[in-house]
Amino acid sequence: MRRVTFFFPLIALCLMNFHAGAQERRYCGTMEYLERQKAEDPTIEKRMQEAEEMMQEIERQTAGMRNSEIVITIPVVFHVLYYNVSQNISDNRIFDQLNTLNKDYAHLNLDTANTPAVFKPLAANTNIQFCLAHTDTNGNYTTGIIRKQVAVTGFDPLSNDNVKYSALGGDDIWDRSKYLNIWVCNFTGTSAQVGLLGIAQFPNMAPATDGVVFKYSTVGGNTYQGTENSYKFGRTATHEVGHWLYLYHIWGDDGNACTGTDYVTDTPNQADENYTCTSFPHISCSNGPNGDLYMNYMDYGVDACKNMFTTGQKNRMNATLNSSRAAIKTSTMCNDATGISNPSGQIMFNIYPNPSTAEFVISSQLNESSDASVKVSNMIGETVFTKEFKNVPYLVQKIDLSNRVNGMYFIEIKTPKGVSTGRLILSR
Repeated sequence: MRRVTFFFPLIALCLMNFHAGAQERRYCGTMEYLERQKAEDPTIEKRMQEAEEMMQEIERQTAGMRNSEIVITIPVVFHVLYYNVSQNISDNRIFDQLNTLNKDYAHLNLDTANTPAVFKPLAANTNIQFCLAHTDTNGNYTTGIIRKQVAVTGFDPLSNDNVKYSALGGDDIWDRSKYLNIWVCNFTGTSAQVGLLGIAQFPNMAPATDGVVFKYSTVGGNTYQGTENSYKFGRTATHEVGHWLYLYHIWGDDGNACTGTDYVTDTPNQADENYTCTSFPHISCSNGPNGDLYMNYMDYGVDACKNMFTTGQKNRMNATLNSSRAAIKTSTMCNDATGISNPSGQIMFNIYPNPSTAEFVISSQLNESSDASVKVSNMIGETVFTKEFKNVPYLVQKIDLSNRVNGMYFIEIKTPKGVSTGRLILSR
């Protein structure tokens, strides 16, 4: 769907997207969850605007660059909260869910054959993968699966965040800078009434609630399936993790007004969500002759309908991992060793691509507007690049070292709060 300059799309809550006559609903609560968070924290709107501007700048700076196609692996911890045996899903279902995520994000899923020919050139391997964490927050070995029997029959994530707090009957988050937290549980209350299957938190929100929540019956894959009828093959996770990586619904959450945006340029504008495996072409919003990208993971079709992310969505997710979620790229929690934490006072920043053939981008989300400077030095301490920034909420800077020799270069970012350093490998 077309990109617009400003961040504020017209958001229609998912609860209002009901169509007469349909038998099943894929109900994602991410947008309504966002509205609840905004009501609770008025600063979110500004933070999201700054994050969106930063991501668009990263995408602009990296446009046309030759990427090294390095795969980013994200450590995952599953918090399985169960009231009875049926909710305590098997390890095999979790393993198959992780396998589904990895295949979908690598564009290795077998149902790519179902993508209409005109859309196949858009499909992308995101270069994002997922692994079960092997190191917990104390540096000890973990399977990456936490099981906890709870005293309630389920949780209502549309109404509250109880599932994410041990004191409220759920389970506390693990450090979001090192893990993607996935809570698996039954849904009750409003969430059950509207047919909720999953919910996700966008970046730049409250650290204590960051992650995704799935209904236990959706977890699985092609071999060890879930029990949620047409949503039993694990694509709820694919969809919600897409939100966690800052993808919006493909129709732009504007009802059927054809005026919304998902901030991705190669997804066709479409009127609203598709719930079924419609036939090609399915035309809306005058988007013919090819029509809707109804097989996209960020639409609402049943699991068997969806089979692709686009290159634009790949670029947006990678921009997220080079800005608001940059910290998790350096997480070592899939290794059997204690993770690395940043020294106090230093800011997180990202270098992309690294190694680089010539051009690379430095990006950093500052906690508040601040003066800053960037310096790049070679192995013998000579400064090869420097730049000053005044009162900025984030840094995004493209640097060209095409006239420099191969080797290691040192990056320094300085703010009034301290100095952070990193390394770049230049290799042609």
